[in-house]
Amino acid sequence: MSRKIYSTIGNKITQKELADKLGVKHNAISSWENGVNSIDIDILFRVCQIFGVTVNDMYGIHNNYQPSTIAVHFDGDKFTQEQIERNKAFYSG
Repeated sequence: MSRKIYSTIGNKITQKELADKLGVKHNAISSWENGVNSIDIDILFRVCQIFGVTVNDMYGIHNNYQPSTIAVHFDGDKFTQEQIERNKAFYSG
């Protein structure tokens, strides 16, 4: 986790306050940040909830994946070109 908790929380909360909210000892926070111990997944989710971030945010994972295909449900025989263009526009943002 290496310093991600610290950089996420900044000056908002101390390690002791976070530890109290999580029900762990305050030195556990430091050991997670320094890579001495691994954080339990349930506690990681609680940390993310407390700070309003995702696990990906916490680990600095940014996925800019743009799909090259889309799937659209249609009950008719086939799409018109106009329907295809409308679906492409809707799903591409």
